[in-house]
Amino acid sequence: MFMIVLVEDNFARDVGFISISPLQYWSPEIGIIIGEVSLWGKHVGTKALKLACKWLKDRNYKHTMTTVLNTNLRAIGMLRNAGFERTGDARKGESRYEREL
Repeated sequence: MFMIVLVEDNFARDVGFISISPLQYWSPEIGIIIGEVSLWGKHVGTKALKLACKWLKDRNYKHTMTTVLNTNLRAIGMLRNAGFERTGDARKGESRYEREL
């Protein structure tokens, strides 16, 4: 798990986290939470997600995935902006998104 730290005006604060698991498989799953509501829509999550994908690629992973509620339009937009594509249904009311690294 990685903390997402935002630095503004020489002040750093934790604003969320990214989990990547399980690393022993060829396709780790990524989860992300931005807890500071005032940052939603400011592309903080997209930037963090892209950095997480780069981290995985630098470690020779070729693929990653995640699931998201179909009603979470902000998260779906973030995933698309970070290069993820919907690949099918997950559990009821959720979709699976994947990205080649």
